Amino acid sequence: HKEVMRMLMEHYHTHDWDEVLAELGVEGWASCGIGLQFPEWKARCTPRPGTKNGQRAVWIDADTHEDGWGVRHRIGADGWYEEWIDGPLTQAQTVADIVNCPLPTIDNIRHDAAYANKVSALKRQEKFVSGGIPNPYKMAWMLRGMDNVLADYLINRDMLEALYDKLYALYTEIAVRMTRGGVDMITITGDIAMQDRIIMGPDTWRAVDRPRLQALLDACRAENPDILLYIHSDGDVTDLMQDFVDMGFDVVNP
Repeated sequence: HKEVMRMLMEHYHTHDWDEVLAELGVEGWASCGIGLQFPEWKARCTPRPGTKNGQRAVWIDADTHEDGWGVRHRIGADGWYEEWIDGPLTQAQTVADIVNCPLPTIDNIRHDAAYANKVSALKRQEKFVSGGIPNPYKMAWMLRGMDNVLADYLINRDMLEALYDKLYALYTEIAVRMTRGGVDMITITGDIAMQDRIIMGPDTWRAVDRPRLQALLDACRAENPDILLYIHSDGDVTDLMQDFVDMGFDVVNP
């Protein structure tokens, strides 16, 4: 957060964030990802109401905005956090509702002809380069609502699998392109655990999430057998640690 960055720079008597990272012992890391583009959404974007150069988004009101996926968030007090409000699939009732929802596809992947060159340039600076994607579970609940997704695991499995088919097709393609571009590591980030357990339960995760996640990892390793694979989740993931090892993850970030 910008306030934390400001205070750290003041503490270390510098205006250079890289110097702060060096003081903290985390220099040498770089992120170079491949994002998505939303031309129609971008054309509707305006600065935050009441500002001239504030955050550009599709604003519902002065605090609530919609992103390119159609997910709505509300900015909290003093801008310290954003609260999830709604997603385009919260009212979906059938598999057809999922299939017909115009979610991003590989056509929305931002093409950067110079991507591999950017990765190479960072490596010439002796940087360790990663490229990241969100855990599809995180994107699923943002689109569908967490209560709905957790219910889907139990009583609407076909709807959840239809949504995962879309999300994994997109994120697998992005991960493979970043691997092909030469990154050292693929990072998958999103919480699947609470303080004391796996959110959807370890057996349910193994039945639904693991096969799709394994296919994504295998696609990256097919492109580069030496690619490092990283997964992050807050919470207690003890019940899945052996799964992560068996799947081929090199790094588990808690």
